[in-house]
Amino acid sequence: MKASRVVALLHELSTTGAPRLTLDILEAVYAEASVRIVSWEGGPLFDVARRIGPTSVLQHAHLVRGWAGVSRRIRAAEQAVRLGRWNPELVYVSSVLALPLVRMLRLRNAPVVLHVHELGSALEWFERSHPGLILSIPDRYVAVSPAVAHDLVRMGVPLEAVSVVPPYVLASVPEVLPASTRGDQPMLVVGGAGNPSWTKGIDVWLLAAREAVDRMGVDRLRFVWLGWRDNQEGLQFRTMVSRLGLDAVVELVPETDRPYDQFARFDIFAMTSWEESASLVVLEAMALAIPVICFAPTGGPAEEVGEAGVVIPAISPHGMADAIVDLAQSAQKRRVIGSAGAERVREHFSREKSLAKLTRVFDAALA
Repeated sequence: MKASRVVALLHELSTTGAPRLTLDILEAVYAEASVRIVSWEGGPLFDVARRIGPTSVLQHAHLVRGWAGVSRRIRAAEQAVRLGRWNPELVYVSSVLALPLVRMLRLRNAPVVLHVHELGSALEWFERSHPGLILSIPDRYVAVSPAVAHDLVRMGVPLEAVSVVPPYVLASVPEVLPASTRGDQPMLVVGGAGNPSWTKGIDVWLLAAREAVDRMGVDRLRFVWLGWRDNQEGLQFRTMVSRLGLDAVVELVPETDRPYDQFARFDIFAMTSWEESASLVVLEAMALAIPVICFAPTGGPAEEVGEAGVVIPAISPHGMADAIVDLAQSAQKRRVIGSAGAERVREHFSREKSLAKLTRVFDAALA
């Protein structure tokens, strides 16, 4: 049972995990359907979205703030009329942040599936800003990890309405030289990735970098963050780098639609988020045999890594630095952990398994 007319709602068309995953799901599950996409904000994936179906962006960054609000309301009203005439059979909301679009576009007549990529403070803040919206609109919920499912049920979402479907490594992952084949090198690269907000633990990542460099020397380690943005948080990130005296060893790489070119440089991946529902970049690093270090209390990453990586019991820059130094000093450990991670992704996070689960969720919503 598949819908022939699907509306997909996104918060943004950036190259971060949720938008990339959403567009891949639409291409795979609804390749034969008629799909229309509405996004709150644009981004580098706009052309990708447009290839899937007619795509509308409601908010344009170049407009003056007052005019942006007027333009957004006009665009939303126009889309609501068009979509009402089109009569969609299914509404797929790619994240909690996109959920208000259901009301704005008057899409309450079709079943709604909400894909939840948020947990913890993000869910709490959304509920405070939009009371009752999470509970009242969706018919089915897709949680990207058991941690997210737990938080949804705690909010009052019926357990039987929630399906845990983990993210998966996208089909476009290229063949790159994995860390397990590199052996000893004079300079090792420690990677990090994501929109540089507080949730990604950029402060923890930099403090761990400072300690690891102090212990091993500036000629042994280089730290590369993928996903830097030229906004207020990005400028704060750059300032933190300078204040810690790390300009010579930290490289900030802007977000790109070719992330694997950068992943190919990583010998170690340090996931330092304060909270993370599930991490596509962790899975991608593991798939490329890059050993991953993360924190247990964070949420999804520790569930993804399991015993095929380094899970630090508490959030600690010192603990992260210890793990980085330990792996940097042993090519054998990097090979073993990298290989175990790649095997875990193949076994538990395959695209085929996740897409099959998602299809069952969509069918249940339609039924």
